Amino acid sequence: MRNAHTGIGASFTTALVANYSPIREIAGHSSYAILCCLPARGLSFLAPTGNPMPTILLVEDDPAVSHVIEEHLVEAGFNVIAAPDTTVAMGEIAAKRKFDLLLVDLVMPGSDPNGLVFANRARAKVPHVPIIFITGYYGFVAKSGELPGPVLYKPVNLDVLTREISVRLNA
Repeated sequence: MRNAHTGIGASFTTALVANYSPIREIAGHSSYAILCCLPARGLSFLAPTGNPMPTILLVEDDPAVSHVIEEHLVEAGFNVIAAPDTTVAMGEIAAKRKFDLLLVDLVMPGSDPNGLVFANRARAKVPHVPIIFITGYYGFVAKSGELPGPVLYKPVNLDVLTREISVRLNA
């Protein structure tokens, strides 16, 4: 007996409506792709604004770590804007871009403000945006006291990160 759905893949591909959204953005430079978003592992990621692709500002100074996290989050259905330091990230906030969540490394090299300073400044401009911190420095967290968001320690478990983002976005 012949399956009534034979050839549906070709029909679906032909009828696929393209969604041109920036899925990868680094300091204002967008990459565009045609994509079909399906919920990751049965989860539905909807921003409080109703945007089907929540936008996350990723602030991470280590390019390798930033790349791995960014790729994972894009695959999970998020629009990610990566900033290599808190100064660039503050520029993104000042440009009044719409972010659904801030994912911030706590410790920054050189003269850049640390992630906690950035978070406090960002909170003054966008008070209701959830923040998740990442760090490899346990001592920094101990010295900092109360933080305005949860902390995940490096190496970050990407599944735990995705679940934490989902919890924060749906809170």
